[in-house]
Amino acid sequence: MTIRILFADLSHIRTGAEWSVLPMPLNMGYLASFVSTYASHSVESRICKVPSDFVRLTLEFDPHVVAFSNYIWNSNLASAAASWVRRTRPATLIVMGGPNVNTSELDVAASFLLDRPAVDYYIPNEGEVPFLRLIEKFGENGHSRDSLAGLGIRGTWSLDGHSIRSDSVDVPIATIPGGLDPRTGRLLDLDDVPSPYLGGFMEEFLANPAFVPLIETNRGCPYSCTFCSWGDMAKSKSSSFPVDRILKELDFLAEANISRVSYLYIGDANFGLFDRDVEIAERLRGLKDRTGFPEHVYLYFAKNSSKRVVEIASILQGMTPISLSRQTQNDDVLRNIKRKNIDIETFNSLSRHAKALGIDSFAELIYALPGESLESFLHGVSDVLDSDVDGLHFFPAMLLDGSEMATQASRQVFGLEGEYRAIDQASGDYEYFAATEFEEIVTKTAVFSRDDYFTVRRLHFIQSLLLDVHAGGRIFYGLRGLTGGKSLYHLLESISREPDGSEEELGFWALMQAFNADADAEFVPTDELEQRRFSYLGHRPIAKLNPLYLSRVLYEPGVLDAFLAVLRRQIIELYGAEPELVDAVLQIIKQRIYPFDGSVAATMTSRLRLEDLAQASLTPRESPLTTSHILNSSQEIQLHKARTYQDVLLGTSHSHSKYEAIYDLALHHSRENVGRLLTWSILSSDTPEGRTLTNEGGWLY
Repeated sequence: MTIRILFADLSHIRTGAEWSVLPMPLNMGYLASFVSTYASHSVESRICKVPSDFVRLTLEFDPHVVAFSNYIWNSNLASAAASWVRRTRPATLIVMGGPNVNTSELDVAASFLLDRPAVDYYIPNEGEVPFLRLIEKFGENGHSRDSLAGLGIRGTWSLDGHSIRSDSVDVPIATIPGGLDPRTGRLLDLDDVPSPYLGGFMEEFLANPAFVPLIETNRGCPYSCTFCSWGDMAKSKSSSFPVDRILKELDFLAEANISRVSYLYIGDANFGLFDRDVEIAERLRGLKDRTGFPEHVYLYFAKNSSKRVVEIASILQGMTPISLSRQTQNDDVLRNIKRKNIDIETFNSLSRHAKALGIDSFAELIYALPGESLESFLHGVSDVLDSDVDGLHFFPAMLLDGSEMATQASRQVFGLEGEYRAIDQASGDYEYFAATEFEEIVTKTAVFSRDDYFTVRRLHFIQSLLLDVHAGGRIFYGLRGLTGGKSLYHLLESISREPDGSEEELGFWALMQAFNADADAEFVPTDELEQRRFSYLGHRPIAKLNPLYLSRVLYEPGVLDAFLAVLRRQIIELYGAEPELVDAVLQIIKQRIYPFDGSVAATMTSRLRLEDLAQASLTPRESPLTTSHILNSSQEIQLHKARTYQDVLLGTSHSHSKYEAIYDLALHHSRENVGRLLTWSILSSDTPEGRTLTNEGGWLY
């Protein structure tokens, strides 16, 4: 008898979100292709991503086995769906797997399973071989879930009372050509997993424009960063798919993809770690130039950025920015999180090299890491902003299940305390079950108080407003030309303090007070968390505060003028800039902000040549703006907008303020990054075929 398996990599779905393309469920494609190839029993598979499809397939396909993925963005959804399956189909074998679980403290892992009584088996690490063993035993025992009760299977977890079962059976499976690692049970040759794309397992998703392709070129991570679930030791050794296979998959995807967004996800932990990644990047560039796919690539560059990363970023110029990960500048904190950064001289060299190639680069810092005080974090921010990096991106420290930092041992050693907030758009009611996902944010450590957290949270917003090259940092990039090469840290820190400005600035400082209140209110009271996990929070809007308040700064009446007044005063005071120059730059910034009125063309006036402003912003030490750059008379500059999104705004703005509608558009409908979305493009007669200067390396408006 054929074993029917339903693979469910569920995601919360927001209806009506035109951009809301989802990564294809490649993880389940690997499982389906592997078990179909090596199982001794006949297997029929279905794969689903959308909860409504899951319900339909469960009712129509009547699976013997349901396999769920478990990530931070779908953990409660998968648990709720599993409970529904258990209630309606008691004989179905339910399996779950994924990185969102503590693998090093088995008592905590047991609590995880006790909280999910519908789950029969959990696969904590690489899934293909343990799942195959489970299917072989299931088939051998007559497709009976009951016959597996009390039986441990190697590579899986199941419960023995209140403990993880340790007497795991090594079920015989077909010979795997490349063999298995005797220590971990991992595949030694990833080519033993047939390609889900080339094998036809992803046809349904390739034919649906709501899905975008995802590929893996390797698995694992050689680093042990404690804040990341990739740092788990069982996953630490990297192994690679053959490069010839990857290139074939990319060629295939360029032909087959019909996604409404020309996008490709690369699911590696460290793209750029290997020499062969240059060859893969070259194929991606060639495909884009010949076929238009992929227009954009989402990837994680190698943690310790190198010249190879910059080379790859230059090949993929315009397709992806370069992240120069730092996380912290404090050596003690680096040791606490088991990380080693490249030295600051190399970091600066890479920043300058990226800038010379016209590549967007930005540094990443995480606040509230183990051992990081407020003072040391701010010192690190100042250090990074003294470098030549284009932008800066903050992340709050998160306690991710599956990471060492989230273990009970680490929490105790470093005094880590977290609070939970709902994840944007990760909430839904799917008729038969409902769920909301939460993330645990570190708000207190042994050396970092809760007040310190909110101090940095304000700074985080100002950073996103002024320095994030994907958001407000693109809009306000021209301010760099007014600094004379001095660090932007002074401006960042000054604006994030409590207000002391003039009356014309009050609209902005009032907004900051509202931000402070919302930042505190986004955390869920502990006594309400359990109830909310399996409910729909549609009546409680979930918002990402930084982009929401960026939209408020730009589009709430009166706030932009108040913020520009703040900038004018502080830039003159902190950097000694000439008021006439400051006014000229702020005039350009204000005119560049798109009004979202449906217009496709406009004219702005400027008393500066944009080329001079761009050069001064790019190299403020070498070529700062001076009053000699002021033109005798204003010049007119033609603006245009290729995408106005007017139809989307008309469909949503009736129930929202303008800034709320634009926020919704930016996060859930846009096909471009926030900074590009919110600004006019500049049409230059000096560029061929009306190409916009916006695309010239990302820094020239």
